[in-house]
Amino acid sequence: TESNTDAVDGKRVGPGRLELTREFLKISEQYPPDKGGQGNGIKCVRAHVHRFLHEDLKGRNDIRQKIALANDHSVLYEACDDIENIYKETGHVVEDEELSWYMRHRVVKEGTTAAEKKLAKNKEVGQFSEEQLEEMKDEKAGSFSHLFSGGGDDGQCDGGQCS
Repeated sequence: TESNTDAVDGKRVGPGRLELTREFLKISEQYPPDKGGQGNGIKCVRAHVHRFLHEDLKGRNDIRQKIALANDHSVLYEACDDIENIYKETGHVVEDEELSWYMRHRVVKEGTTAAEKKLAKNKEVGQFSEEQLEEMKDEKAGSFSHLFSGGGDDGQCDGGQCS
């Protein structure tokens, strides 16, 4: 049964963010991303850790900075320990974790399009102004095809500027 579904009453099942992060760190030590021509070493690992712990890093600039400046796995494990201590202080419950900010992890209400879902999340986190959100609702916002066509809404271009 998948997390955050009606079958599990909207709860998370399986490992939590912190456990996933620690497991990832172990795997990245076993299979370093800079071996075999893939990835760019610790930089790649830091980016993934940040993504895994995104929700936990909100308002925790000290831990976020620790991750951003980490030069080896030990510092990333320390950041995990810091978050675990916060979990203990706050009574964190893994089953209550909301799914991450990754688009593919968001729950879609029946009848909601992917574009509507993305706009709602962007509005929720305050990433864009109301004006920018309105512009994104434009029918052309869903694709890049308008960037390579005539340019303007009417598809006409005057040779230099498109209208």
